[in-house]
Amino acid sequence: MVEISEIRDRESFEAWLNALPRETPEEKARAQEIAVTLAARAAARVLPLWWSYVLGNEGARKRGLTALPVLRSILISSVAAVCPTDDIKAASAASAAAARAAASAARAASARAAASAASAARA
Repeated sequence: MVEISEIRDRESFEAWLNALPRETPEEKARAQEIAVTLAARAAARVLPLWWSYVLGNEGARKRGLTALPVLRSILISSVAAVCPTDDIKAASAASAAAARAAASAARAASARAAASAASAARA
């Protein structure tokens, strides 16, 4: 098992995360909380870069790509990791369903494009 002090790169970090105990519901919940907390912190660390980008990009602002929705998402994720409310749970379930639907649509579109390209290559 990788100790937290031994994390030096992506592989050791993944090994540490994968080694977290998940045998009981409490251990699974704790592992999930740790993963979400780390993800929220990582997102918060790159937020200044995003903020700087959208402040200097007129096109991003016109499309509504501002820093505030990103900040809101980071803060909500941070709260959800330790104290999920019913609203957050419902939004999470809806987001997961939308992500699954989008991934399915993307796979279908990719398969259609591949089939079309193969058909065009044969012609």
